[in-house]
Amino acid sequence: MPHKFYHGRTGRVWNVTKRAVGVEVNKQVGNRIIRKRIHVRIEHVQQSRCHEEVMLRIKKNDQLKADAKAQGKIISTKRQPEGPKPGFMVEATVGSCSSRAHIVMKAISAAMVILVALALAFASAVSTLLPEHQCVKNLQSTTTCDAYRCEQRCSTMAYGHGMCSGTNCICTYFCPQPPK
Repeated sequence: MPHKFYHGRTGRVWNVTKRAVGVEVNKQVGNRIIRKRIHVRIEHVQQSRCHEEVMLRIKKNDQLKADAKAQGKIISTKRQPEGPKPGFMVEATVGSCSSRAHIVMKAISAAMVILVALALAFASAVSTLLPEHQCVKNLQSTTTCDAYRCEQRCSTMAYGHGMCSGTNCICTYFCPQPPK
């Protein structure tokens, strides 16, 4: 049985003996490829199938050439790359398409612009759209305000940020309509 390195390798027979065949196999050693000659018993060898497709194509091309010659035509048997897919029209009925409202962008406070610029500098693949109005909501609580829970409740809103003020949680967020 050959060494584990040679299992599944393709080689060329160079010698035939009573119970084995000599096979020439390429082996990579360091930065070079060495042609190794090893003897392998016949039960550990099988014929390679890597050349079957080429042989089938040659036979098919010969048949096509013979048919074309009989008809007096000249054909090309070269393989051609697959071209682009054909175009098509997308049909749409009235009411099947919907549009979205446009969000108007305006300059925001200088601090917010700096924060957005820093965020974009660290995450260049992320694009940020900021609506034009800043709203404040006062979430009242019966007990004292917990800063962590306040921040969690406010983070569900667009660009929301929460701060505690006594027993109240004050959320600052961006809204599409101007505050009343």
